[in-house]
Amino acid sequence: MFHRTLAEALTRAGAQVDVVAPLPRVPWPLPRVAAKWRDYESVPYAYRLGEVSVRRPRYWQLPKRNYLGIGHRSFARCLRESLTRRPDLVHAHFAYPCGLGALEAAAEWSVPVVLTLHGSDVNLLAERSRRSRRQFEKAVQGATLVTAVSEALVDRTERLTGRRPVVMPIGTPLARYTDLPSREIARERLGLPRDRRIALFVGSLLPLKGVSLLLEALASLPRQDVVGVFVGDGPLRPEVEKAPRVIATGPVPNERIPTYLRAADILVLPSFSEGMPTVLVEAGAAGLPVVASDVGGIRELLGDGRGSIVPAGDRPALVRAIDSVLSGEAEAAERANRLREYVARNYDADENARRTLGIYDSLLGGPS
Repeated sequence: MFHRTLAEALTRAGAQVDVVAPLPRVPWPLPRVAAKWRDYESVPYAYRLGEVSVRRPRYWQLPKRNYLGIGHRSFARCLRESLTRRPDLVHAHFAYPCGLGALEAAAEWSVPVVLTLHGSDVNLLAERSRRSRRQFEKAVQGATLVTAVSEALVDRTERLTGRRPVVMPIGTPLARYTDLPSREIARERLGLPRDRRIALFVGSLLPLKGVSLLLEALASLPRQDVVGVFVGDGPLRPEVEKAPRVIATGPVPNERIPTYLRAADILVLPSFSEGMPTVLVEAGAAGLPVVASDVGGIRELLGDGRGSIVPAGDRPALVRAIDSVLSGEAEAAERANRLREYVARNYDADENARRTLGIYDSLLGGPS
């Protein structure tokens, strides 16, 4: 969704945006074997999201393809074959395989490449193996200009490569948070309990997101009036579904996320690794108190009294932070208000798109 947010905001700022987002090719009989492959097969090859043109070419996904160091070549071929005209510029997201693939395709067109680093490419890819480290360094060093979504990623990239990216958060469409329903109406629309305190998690249900840790923390809370609502899907969904005092919604359309944020009393994100989580920005826009682990760029967002930050993996600290927010509503509301003001100043998607368009213009010799 953060890719879509940026693409749509760029079109509002005056750019013509063509998105190329490859998917694995699905040979028969894989669609009969697993729902994941059926989902891939059902995605159209081309469609539009308003003014944004989207192409979803297919590529052959070999086992451990990325570890072999050839994944970017599939993306480069998909990019070249999907576009009917030479672009003015390529903006790639994540260093590998998209970033390196974009460099290969753009070299044939002789156009600039902007690379945006989001988190896992900096925090995980660069440490996976020596080959992955070289892939990361090649993408960063080869791009015409590099941006990153948080200051923490900027610092780490500079340590790894010697090149310092520009901080450029993608942001969120703040207009969708200007007319939210009351908490009571939001819960009624979503079918959530009105007489309980709701601790909300939004994201992929993965070990890296601290899902199991959050389940343990909710079970350890001294108060019994709290229900955990987990919005998202992933391999830990069965564990979430069988936990006591927990509601697992499964995946929901992104357009409904503001309503879930409005319905909750607190958002909790106990991740072990992050870049700059979009959901924390969205929670800030919704005026929701936040508890999150001290990883990636989270301190940049929640520092200076804008939220509650706990050490990653520290369950007692997580329990105390959740209980403190739910017990001290006045202080939690003050923190949430400070976060909302900070998000409004720094994470408006349209303003950041205009800054991004200015970067494009500077690389192309246009107006600055």
